[in-house]
Amino acid sequence: MNKNLQTTPRTKKAKLAWWNDLDKKWKELFIDCLTRELEDFLFYDYDELKGNERILTKRWNGFFKKENNSKKLRFSDKFYDIRVNPINYINYLAKINVITEIPEYYPYDIPDSKLKEKDISPLSFLIHLKDLNFRENRVRDLSPLKKLKKLKELDFYRNWVKDVSPLANLKQLTYIDCSCNHINDLSPLSVLSKLEYLNCNYNRTEKLFDKNHCLVNLKELYLCKNNITDISSLSTMKKLIKLNLDNNPENYFYPKKRGIKGITSIKSLQELKNLTFLSLRGHLIYDISPLDKLTKLEYLILSKNKIHDISYLAKLKNLTNLDISGNLISKNDIKWLKKRLPKCKIISDH
Repeated sequence: MNKNLQTTPRTKKAKLAWWNDLDKKWKELFIDCLTRELEDFLFYDYDELKGNERILTKRWNGFFKKENNSKKLRFSDKFYDIRVNPINYINYLAKINVITEIPEYYPYDIPDSKLKEKDISPLSFLIHLKDLNFRENRVRDLSPLKKLKKLKELDFYRNWVKDVSPLANLKQLTYIDCSCNHINDLSPLSVLSKLEYLNCNYNRTEKLFDKNHCLVNLKELYLCKNNITDISSLSTMKKLIKLNLDNNPENYFYPKKRGIKGITSIKSLQELKNLTFLSLRGHLIYDISPLDKLTKLEYLILSKNKIHDISYLAKLKNLTNLDISGNLISKNDIKWLKKRLPKCKIISDH
């Protein structure tokens, strides 16, 4: 066993010496695991490194390039150091997870004057990145990501992002989680023809996609708790399997905005015949006749609408879970539907 593994270095300089004295195999093991000790080592004080180019070059070029060609990196809650650490030395990174700690409330409630925005411009050098995660940070500007043409998966849940137009250049994207931000317009994403998963829950979205969008490969789409009223652009997403449109508009963000009726018509969903999951909770929907063609549906949520005629649901023989509570449906109609869908668990007011 390497003698260095029997000791735990305390200071940052001791950690650096500890690392340099490790056998090559142990170094490779630690690089793969990226433990907390290694993360602390990565965030060595910039002021100390600045005057020592030899250590700097060895630490970044050697650590990632020569020894292991590492393609994954997880940053701790010291993300602010990314602005001063020479991250652009890492030429082979394909995956980054940036983890930080922010107060336990939604970013909408955070006053901009008290918490400083985080800068991700150093990431613009990482042109080989394929997977980027900076969940729960304070990032507002996505423009540094424009050059990351190889990016396939992007997760920036719970940030301060308003504008997603910089993502229009990233044509290789297949996965985006942008939930819990301030996004108003999703139309810039209309050109992402390889996109398969999009989560835009808990935003302020009013405009969806362009009429002639390229989102033909989208399989999962989550848009609950926004300000959406027009869903006509979804009609050509024939590969959709899961769709959530709950609570549009979301009263939490629009308590004083009057005249918003939310989604009233679901006619544009009638051609989405691959849907197995559909949630339409909390709207003013009364006509559900377009659903009778969606015979692959297994999970359907229609609670808190204005529905009174449920005869169309009898054709959905694959249903296993159905929620029709909070509607204008009689007790007798519920009994009638239960007989026609004996294998389906039905939640109702009766």
